[in-house]
Amino acid sequence: MPESLTTSLERVEQHLELLTSIFFAVILVDAFLDWRARRKRDFKDTAANLAVGLGQDVLGRLVGAPIALFALSFFTPLAPWKVPLTWWSWPLGLVLADFFYYWTHRLEHRSRLFWAHHSVHHSSEGFDFSTAGRIAWAEPFLAWYGLVPMVLLGFEPLQVLVFSSMLLLYQTWIHTQKIGRVGLFEGVLNTPSAHRVHHGSNPEYLDANYGAVLMVWDRLFGTYVEEQAPVRFGLTTPVGTYNPVRINVHEYVFIARQLWARARSWRDAALWVFGPPEWSPEKGLSETRATSWWHRLLPAPTGSPLALKVKA
Repeated sequence: MPESLTTSLERVEQHLELLTSIFFAVILVDAFLDWRARRKRDFKDTAANLAVGLGQDVLGRLVGAPIALFALSFFTPLAPWKVPLTWWSWPLGLVLADFFYYWTHRLEHRSRLFWAHHSVHHSSEGFDFSTAGRIAWAEPFLAWYGLVPMVLLGFEPLQVLVFSSMLLLYQTWIHTQKIGRVGLFEGVLNTPSAHRVHHGSNPEYLDANYGAVLMVWDRLFGTYVEEQAPVRFGLTTPVGTYNPVRINVHEYVFIARQLWARARSWRDAALWVFGPPEWSPEKGLSETRATSWWHRLLPAPTGSPLALKVKA
């Protein structure tokens, strides 16, 4: 890679790291102001968010970036052309990165193996700036797979990592209950209102609003939901702990237990690992929500209904 390209990309990364440091400071200020104002807030949850977030940040800097660069560089020779690092490649790349983020994010909600690490972010029963930092320790090892399409389209791996950082950084400010609806931006951009819906465990809010910056993809593919009823944050089955280690491993432990105790066939085992998070042998695929295509990939057992329950 040309030295000028590397230098310019590293400069952008440095600016993003500075903004990230500022955001961590904002988290602390926000928590302090809530404490001074005696606002209702679970400070144990905030501490857990910071512990999880700091662990992820350290792992990301030490191993996440090298793993991602190595993995993405493996796919670079497969690109049929190279996208130049110029003024138009940045807005184009950000829009494409947001599009692929939508589908990666949707996969993380609709397959239990991917949900196992993404559920860490959703396990907080609060919703404030610190929730944005509650990212799984497994994320630095896995985040690269959603970036592969960008490399195959000809973008440089370092530039792709910058796109990813920008999308994640944008989403930090939308983790708050202190900002209401923002008028004409609702339904176009990801806003605090739209993201509160995404974090809701209310039945009507499940599996909605996947976009990073844009809500365009959700509107195109039928997953956009507006905030109406009060949002109940957290998982449908609460994680029930502030321990950062347990927060990070709880879903993997659940999968292992189900495989050991309840997998009656290879089909069951595959669905416990790769199927929708709400799947169980008792419910079957007929109970999965309309955002799942698993009923098309695996035939239902003899005698079970084939109709999907469509989410309202």
